[in-house]
Amino acid sequence: MYFAFIIIILLILIWNHVPAVNKPIEPYSSHKDNLKTGDIVVVIGYGFVSGAIRLFDRSPATHVGFIIKENNHTYVCDLDWGTWFGHDVHIEPIQSFIDRHTSVIGIIPVDTAVDSQIAPVDSPVNITLKQMRAVKCKFDMSLTISPMPGRIVCTAFVHRFLKKYGNILPHDKSCESCVTPKTYYMDPNIIMMDTAI
Repeated sequence: MYFAFIIIILLILIWNHVPAVNKPIEPYSSHKDNLKTGDIVVVIGYGFVSGAIRLFDRSPATHVGFIIKENNHTYVCDLDWGTWFGHDVHIEPIQSFIDRHTSVIGIIPVDTAVDSQIAPVDSPVNITLKQMRAVKCKFDMSLTISPMPGRIVCTAFVHRFLKKYGNILPHDKSCESCVTPKTYYMDPNIIMMDTAI
């Protein structure tokens, strides 16, 4: 039993480096002004938990969130470890999100995620910062007071909100319980960006 545990820890440590991204990487500065509410953010993370995710998902992507743009400010909304009790909904400026995670991110533009015949001019995702903060409050309370039925992770969180507020599904039409960071990383429309340039 201990031997298996040690092997798993060693494998995670081996995978605990930021992997090579096998897609072209563009400067974040050339795309940051074009971000829209509903754009999906894919993180190429590092650390112990990211190593475990990479090991089991077999992908460099380890985390996802989505953009909310309001009053010329860009925020990322995601579900991440926030307290000792478990997950927490984060709503933070995109630069804070980048500083907290990594310098390489992927963006899946929301316009590519929906049928072009029904995509409106601005964004097909209809959620405001005020609505998201109300959701955050309810969600955080349900997680810290009593466990929710079933475990929800960042990918299911993104899937649930984009489906509810924009009728958007992943490129391969994965269901909420099947979607992983790899699902979003494999989207043919993803734009990988180096946030340092």
